[in-house]
Amino acid sequence: MLKIYRGGFHVDLHGKLKEEIEENIRKEKRVFLVVPEMETLIAEEEAMREYPPQSPRFFEVTNFTRLANTVFREKGGLALDNYDKTAKALLMWRALSEAMPLLSDNAKSDVSAGMVEKALHSVSEVEQLGLDYETLLSVADEESVRANARLSDKLSDLIHTLNFYGKLLSEDGSVPSDLVRMGKMLKADGTLFSDVIFYFEGFTSFTEPQITILSHLITRAQVTVALRLPKHLSENFEYTETRNTAQRLKTLGIEKRVEVKSFVLDTNRMIKNETLLLVSKYLWTQNVTFDKESLQNLGESLRIFSARTPYEEYSFVANDIARRVREEGAKYSDFAIVARDIDAYREGLAPALREAKIPAFVSREVPITSFEGVKLIDLAFRAIASGFARGDVIAYAKCGLSGLERSETDTFEMYVDTWNIHSDAFLHEETFMANPQGYTDRTSKGAKEILATVQKARDAIITPLQTLREDIMKARRVREYASAVVDFLIRIDLPTRLREQSARLLALGERAMANAVSGLWRKIVDVLDKVVDVLDRDVDAPKRLEMDIRGFSSLLNIAFSSVKVGRLPEAQDEVTLGSANSLRLYRKKHIY
Repeated sequence: MLKIYRGGFHVDLHGKLKEEIEENIRKEKRVFLVVPEMETLIAEEEAMREYPPQSPRFFEVTNFTRLANTVFREKGGLALDNYDKTAKALLMWRALSEAMPLLSDNAKSDVSAGMVEKALHSVSEVEQLGLDYETLLSVADEESVRANARLSDKLSDLIHTLNFYGKLLSEDGSVPSDLVRMGKMLKADGTLFSDVIFYFEGFTSFTEPQITILSHLITRAQVTVALRLPKHLSENFEYTETRNTAQRLKTLGIEKRVEVKSFVLDTNRMIKNETLLLVSKYLWTQNVTFDKESLQNLGESLRIFSARTPYEEYSFVANDIARRVREEGAKYSDFAIVARDIDAYREGLAPALREAKIPAFVSREVPITSFEGVKLIDLAFRAIASGFARGDVIAYAKCGLSGLERSETDTFEMYVDTWNIHSDAFLHEETFMANPQGYTDRTSKGAKEILATVQKARDAIITPLQTLREDIMKARRVREYASAVVDFLIRIDLPTRLREQSARLLALGERAMANAVSGLWRKIVDVLDKVVDVLDRDVDAPKRLEMDIRGFSSLLNIAFSSVKVGRLPEAQDEVTLGSANSLRLYRKKHIY
């Protein structure tokens, strides 16, 4: 059986589902609430807070990935989607490298992090559309496709990429999707989940594998889907995706010959405030106009502030938050500031909030390639790959974790420029015994001190790089390169340098950044472990992956680019800043 609940943003669809779920829990029936992956944690917290104490015995918040894992636990099998982002990026790098001779001229290039990310996105789209290698092959063979050279080339590139990637992922050469495998298991076993009542909430559409799963569930279980689709605005362009989903579900019910019931809810209001109710009902209605003047008399539920300058905008937000905390007793954690892209606003917002003494937290993820600990590795490889070109050596020396103070780096750079030192000249100690003033018999008063500083800098920079180069010259396999990198990082005592950098950041009040830096060593080692585990697991394997220094450097960049560090709030009571596409604003009382 399939039930579809429809309602606008002002309608309490969640409240309706909650009533039914609680009733089924009281009847001791097994109930699953399926939500999008990003909503799972919030839904779980709400369930713990709002549902009766006995609910964990019968009720479970889940998502499609967890649902697949449940099937695999009951029927056997591993969740293949447990390959993390780094492992998938590494496998795609290898797939693209091996497929490169077969790709079209437009696609041939050195495999970069961007190319890997784009290829993984394409494979993900193929999965979501329910396509496979054989289907793509048949499409590529159609006359209309072969007649379009550009389309034919792009499809051929995708097929080759998918083929090589699939062979690395699984023995049968397919690109495994847990949801596709789950769909096949549901088809084979008609009793799976037959005792469960399903509720799906928070979706605007479903992928093809998800539709397949739903098609099996509605034939054996009671399934309810809640969609944000207003009664009077359902034909509007903005609701096209949700409208098509509702129609798709109805068609699915007819195809499977199951009872389909559709309900349009319009009476149980989620929003009590008349202003917000009006806006939520008519936000995308063409014949209703909202302007500053018409909303002035609607209270403070919705205010429009027009700023003449960005600074005036930032000041208004900061002062308004400070006023509400001071006069109304609000908590900073009650507030959120939302932008299309928060990074574009941070430089202006941060000083305004600091001036108003407002603690703030930016919700964002940053790749670990932006941290000096990872940049140091890349700079070391560049210096070695270029044969110790002067610019690359100086760039390494200037990295904050090279082991040199700023004054020592400046002195070293001036000496190198004065004597035009480059390439293998860096490797000879006598190169760093000349007069710091250049070709002259005159020596300055502090010449000895300068030479001592230069020689110390040379030992701190060139000696470990030279040892790393010697280790790399012997390396051929991924395992040997990774081992050389670890030895190099331990030789320069990077863990201690990271702890010291973390302590300096903490002293400056940068607690979040200090925490990220303190955990960086573990992440670096984890990435190197992952590189070996994925690409050089079997020591005695007959087919070994061999590469040169540039290849391994590129590989490391791709692996590190796949790892991101999320910021955690530094305190419980902070204003949250974030981008609209990723920020979750549940239980926020004031939003700017």
